[in-house]
Amino acid sequence: KLMSFGFSNPHDPLSTDQKARQSAVMRGPMASGVIQRLANDTDWGDLDYLIVDFPPGTGDIQLTLAQNLNFASAVVVTTPQRLAHVDVVKGLDMF
Repeated sequence: KLMSFGFSNPHDPLSTDQKARQSAVMRGPMASGVIQRLANDTDWGDLDYLIVDFPPGTGDIQLTLAQNLNFASAVVVTTPQRLAHVDVVKGLDMF
């Protein structure tokens, strides 16, 4: 099963129609609300695994999911730069 905000907000960067090229810009409560609806209102059925592809950082989306989903384990992928490592450690501390 696969769910993405992109399915409900189609966006075509190559379109000649200005409206079709617009991205969804969200912050704070609006982003958290969308994430909660995606996680809670999707009919997942019985899952063996739920794979979540987080955006980088420790913002509203990560905090919302960390508080609302019960993660049993995680695979964290990052780049070797020091700042990226620091960001990953902060993210892991949320769980």
